[in-house]
Amino acid sequence: MTRSQNPLPQLIPRRVGKLKAQVDALLWQHVQRLEVVGGPVNLQPIDLAAGRRQALRPVRPGEHFGPPRGGWHQRWFKVQVPAVRAGESRRRFLHWQCEGETTAYVDGEPWAGLDLAHRSCPLPDKRTTLWLDCSTWQTGIWLRGPGFDHVGRYGLRFDGCELRVRDSLAWSLSCDLDVFIQLVQVLLRRDGVSLTTGFGYVPPLESCSPLLRGILRGLDDACDAFVDGGVRPLHEALQRLARALPAETWQPIAALCGHAHLDLVWLWPEMATERKGVHGFATQLRLMERYPEITFVQSQPALYRAVERRAPALMRQIQRRIREGRWEVMGGFEVEPDTNLPSGEALARSLVHGQRKIATLRGAPRRTAPSRVCWIPDVFGYSACLPQILRLGGIESS
Repeated sequence: MTRSQNPLPQLIPRRVGKLKAQVDALLWQHVQRLEVVGGPVNLQPIDLAAGRRQALRPVRPGEHFGPPRGGWHQRWFKVQVPAVRAGESRRRFLHWQCEGETTAYVDGEPWAGLDLAHRSCPLPDKRTTLWLDCSTWQTGIWLRGPGFDHVGRYGLRFDGCELRVRDSLAWSLSCDLDVFIQLVQVLLRRDGVSLTTGFGYVPPLESCSPLLRGILRGLDDACDAFVDGGVRPLHEALQRLARALPAETWQPIAALCGHAHLDLVWLWPEMATERKGVHGFATQLRLMERYPEITFVQSQPALYRAVERRAPALMRQIQRRIREGRWEVMGGFEVEPDTNLPSGEALARSLVHGQRKIATLRGAPRRTAPSRVCWIPDVFGYSACLPQILRLGGIESS
């Protein structure tokens, strides 16, 4: 049966937002609370071997620890993860509710990072003992809004730890809806349409592009499909809508690569930088296991050197990905430098040392310049001597 067109298209974006919330509520099929034990707060971060030797005690939700407003300290936690049950393979996640930047360890090696923006990490399909290296700081200053709780006057707050089993279809639908919602927002702005997001009167959608009207009609049908039959009809409706929106033949093909930018020394000490490197690299390796299409790009040989010191086994995993061509080492410079304060000599030395390390990581002969690309996206102006130095260092583009 053909459905009649919604006479109030201006309400469809709000309806789709509500649908997204309903789908998100279905993301986790099974939730199991896990008991956590923890050691003392260490004024200077210690490694896992030392953490294992500390006395541990039960940690309860609502407990505070660490200095007020955070600090450069650390605490180790331990969690026993049960064996995988039938049908749960590759769908189990650890949900960690604590404000501090944390790195999970499996079998004694860094496994994945957990923080305010990444509350969950995948779990291996086996019974295991998980160690969590929790820092008493937050360095993502751009994290604002609901769900991003900052360290309070009583220190960090631990709110619990859970094993969660993800509904794969609901996860896929949530991602698809997020894309469509963002597309609608872009088209609304392009068409100069402003729709109120709160309660009350919403002005009529009297003028907009045929593309936007078609997408809104398709999303309205998707909402109806969910009401009638749940997630599977919703999936089919969104797939039909996506097929109805092919790109124009003139559209270019974009190659997108992941990157994790990290200031080596900014609002934190170098010790925190090295720990953040382990945190981020471990997370990326888990993503690459689940998404074989990912290519990851990482610059700054100085950060690779730090990870080699702190987590040599993690670095060996990275080198395997480099050989596969999925982890691209590039950038040229030893660090991502400012280019106005350092002298030309300093920039040249950074380029020489960086290129040598990149050659080693990529397995290229040392006499060649392995990185042809300069990667310094977070600088505030470029020195006039930079093109000549880059050219002499084997850099062809930036």
